[in-house]
Amino acid sequence: LFDRGILKSWNEQQRPYYQFDRNTLAASYTLQEALTAGYIMTEFKLGSVLTLLTGARFEHENNWYTSVWTSAYEVYGRVGIQQDSTTTRRSDDWFPHLHLRVQVLEGLDFRVSVNRTISRPDYYWISPWTRLITTNAIINKGNPLLKDTKVWNYNVSAYVYNNWSGFFSVSGFYKDLRDIYYAKQSQVLKTEDILALGI
Repeated sequence: LFDRGILKSWNEQQRPYYQFDRNTLAASYTLQEALTAGYIMTEFKLGSVLTLLTGARFEHENNWYTSVWTSAYEVYGRVGIQQDSTTTRRSDDWFPHLHLRVQVLEGLDFRVSVNRTISRPDYYWISPWTRLITTNAIINKGNPLLKDTKVWNYNVSAYVYNNWSGFFSVSGFYKDLRDIYYAKQSQVLKTEDILALGI
């Protein structure tokens, strides 16, 4: 359908006229991620009545991010300041888990579980980019200090199963979330505002 030779020739002819758009750099980032993890687990049984499964997972995170601070504007971002910005994030987290099963009768048991999880922000949200829109004094930026959302999960279930009624279960859960992240936009009115925001 296409002649590759013609396309290549056209590309070479047009290359001197290509303009790099600096406005796009604030939407870009580079990252290097290193995650080390391990876990332990054990099980205890008290006859056929009680089963306890417990353990924990450990994670060490060591990430490096780079992006730009920019106030570029107009066509291709040809006006404004731009400079590289770099940051690192390190964290250590434990994720314990406990699962308890109590078999009250043959075909009837109750189960309780508790575990801790996290929800990490999008890479773009925590990369060190900053975009200052000078035309309307708006600041958009990532936040490398943004915390992971910690979640404690609690679950309770009851199970009934036998040959004549089949299988029936009912469950309930509760989640406790801490450090929930969200987007916020700031407007700069004075030079002191810029200094106070650390940009």
